[in-house]
Amino acid sequence: MINGKLRLSKIGDIKIKLHRQIIGEVNTLTISRTATGKWYACFSIDTTIEPLLAANKPIGADAGLKDLLTLSDGTKIEPPKFFRQAEKALAKAQRKLSALPKGSKQRKQHLVKSVNSILFHRQRLLSLSQIDISAQ
Repeated sequence: MINGKLRLSKIGDIKIKLHRQIIGEVNTLTISRTATGKWYACFSIDTTIEPLLAANKPIGADAGLKDLLTLSDGTKIEPPKFFRQAEKALAKAQRKLSALPKGSKQRKQHLVKSVNSILFHRQRLLSLSQIDISAQ
């Protein structure tokens, strides 16, 4: 990594957006592309592991459709209101998508635009909820 660029052999320098510092020695690098066309680099590193604080009791979490999370003790975490708005927007986008010709570039672009933001919000919210639960 040099000046915000990742140097790959046989390819060259590629701009990269690092979300956190790489601590340790990089073993391997896996570059993958999602169905929506985004590229990701996953670093495998050697580092020392710091032990976590002992939890009071184990807890399980189930991600659902009606409730965002249901914990093993019965606590339910409700989804925020933007999911209801997103469901309406997704339904509208799916109706429009069904009218577009299959296999067309326009259909793929529409699918990426409509689904990508909803998936990102849900994954982020689940991740933050799990971090909050583990901190308790």
